[in-house]
Amino acid sequence: MQATQFSENGIHTEQTCPVCATTNEATAQHCTTCAWYFPLKNTPQYALELSRAKQQFQMIQSFNQVYQHMQIQSKVLEKMSFRLDGLEADMKKVKEENFIVVNPELTEEVDYPELEPIAQAEDFDTPEKRLAWWNDLEEQWQRAFNASFLQKGETTDTPTDEELVDIFSTPTFRVVGPRGMYPSIGFELTNASGVKHLTNLKYLFITHCGLTNLEGTEHLHQVETLYVNSNKLTDISAVHYMTKLYKLFVNANQLTSILPVKDLALETLYCNYNQLANLHGITKEHQAKLKEFYCLPNDNVQPKEIERIEKGLGIKCSKA
Repeated sequence: MQATQFSENGIHTEQTCPVCATTNEATAQHCTTCAWYFPLKNTPQYALELSRAKQQFQMIQSFNQVYQHMQIQSKVLEKMSFRLDGLEADMKKVKEENFIVVNPELTEEVDYPELEPIAQAEDFDTPEKRLAWWNDLEEQWQRAFNASFLQKGETTDTPTDEELVDIFSTPTFRVVGPRGMYPSIGFELTNASGVKHLTNLKYLFITHCGLTNLEGTEHLHQVETLYVNSNKLTDISAVHYMTKLYKLFVNANQLTSILPVKDLALETLYCNYNQLANLHGITKEHQAKLKEFYCLPNDNVQPKEIERIEKGLGIKCSKA
């Protein structure tokens, strides 16, 4: 039934829609909610039209409810999608971490050429051969031997044969460039060619010089300790051939790779203050013996790479 309201002076002011129960002005022709045509109440079709209007209005209400429910479900699905994206990212991270632990070795394979035979220290068994060796040395190496080993100053004077015998038989050679704390020469050696035939060496020190590679040391198969820190090294391929090497100091150079240490049974490795982006070359084979591994700082080595070595291989990455 349509409700009719009156103001205080008795004038009819409002009417209620019989379809949707919305209050409308008394003069309104159509309901503001469902568009019911009020003048129909005075026609023979009133009951039929009212029934149809109510059915249509209920259908619209039902549709709106379903639509609202779908919107709610859409928002819920959207939130679930965001959560799934987050879970997917988390799972990816977990997989990567598990890959590091389960597959810790990421070492590239490198083919090292077979070395050509050269004259060993024992092959220089006559004064003539030893003198010829001296004369073939670069001037910088003649000066280095005289100053560092023979302590005769930076001269190119030819040593006695007895002094040459001492050079070939010594197990230790040490030369420190002018940037070192206790320099033995006043200039920087630019290569390692001078020690090429000194195959009795076990301890070799060439520090604070200008070496860019270690060419000339690859035949020194007896070397156990090698100090070449504070040079300008970009390549240490030669150490691959030093099968008895167990202490290697290559810190403060310009290295981008330590792959050549892969097959060495190292106990000590200092490679901090270089330009390394990864620590490929360190493998599970190093775990048993490598007790001192100083690879930090190296600004380009990421935490994930450190984690690969420490968690995956069980080798502590120490900081100098």
